[in-house]
Amino acid sequence: RLAHAMEDRNRFMAGTGQEQWAHACELCRKFFIRNGQEYTLTCAITDGVSIGRPCCAIHNCPNALSSNRARYCSSHSTLESICAVEGCDQRVEDGLRTCSLAEHMLLESNYKAIGQSFNLLKTQLQLEEVEVATKNVEAKRTEKKDVKPMARFARRRTHNEQLVVRPCGIILARGTFYGAEALGSEFLTTVFPSRRSAPDVLFYDNNCQLHRYIADHPRLQEHFQDTALVVDIFHFKSKHSEKDLYCNRHCNALAYPELFDEESKTWTFNSSACEQTNAWLNNFQPIVREMLPVRYEFFLDEVIKERNRHRVEELQKRGHMPHLVPASELID
Repeated sequence: RLAHAMEDRNRFMAGTGQEQWAHACELCRKFFIRNGQEYTLTCAITDGVSIGRPCCAIHNCPNALSSNRARYCSSHSTLESICAVEGCDQRVEDGLRTCSLAEHMLLESNYKAIGQSFNLLKTQLQLEEVEVATKNVEAKRTEKKDVKPMARFARRRTHNEQLVVRPCGIILARGTFYGAEALGSEFLTTVFPSRRSAPDVLFYDNNCQLHRYIADHPRLQEHFQDTALVVDIFHFKSKHSEKDLYCNRHCNALAYPELFDEESKTWTFNSSACEQTNAWLNNFQPIVREMLPVRYEFFLDEVIKERNRHRVEELQKRGHMPHLVPASELID
């Protein structure tokens, strides 16, 4: 009964369910005057933090495991009897997770040897899964290059938690990404379900790829047509090539004069807020690492809610006038 109530709570919290989803304050909403007209500029930052929980070994499968020891969800449980080597559909040998092929059995032997080696015990404690490519067995050759067999013997873990944060540190939303930190339409449109709810500026370290994705999807292009997709200055310098003309043209923060104050030589918004928040959330990894989805999501949403409440109190004390924007102004 409690699990069902927690599931309902988790569904409610997804996207727009956090208490502070409609948050605004002086640090995340700026006012400008252009041609005698006053207008506002809102901002949000999104980024991923590499904490996670056990999940189905099938890439991007969101189905829950029956226990935190299972490798597959109930929908894919029949794969337990299939060889763990990628591309092999033979049945496993008794007591093994590989078929009778010698090179596949050697992969499993090497995998188990890692856990038995004293010198690698420390490393083993840090690893939740190992993908072993044997160097001692000659793999089949293709026309282009040698292909070494790969296998997955252990559980897969979710890839990251994606946060959407205001420059003041208030967390708007959280989402679990299973295969990679790749923003798609579902997550963003769940957090910002209408054009009016979307920020005027969205910082993300891979916004050039997101911009390309949105440009290829007319519905998304219309949804986010008033949102500038910008790469923050730190990631722009460290992760993006100067030769990337597309990124320079569409995602360079200096292309938007309102984002930088020439007089004070400061940025309008704190685009590092999400990195700072991720460092806080990462502290909970030892607590949540073995949780199953219902408790995992419930726990994270609750600690985020409590952090937001504490953050609002700090903003009030500092005179930044935190408040909630009426839903009628954000939802169509």
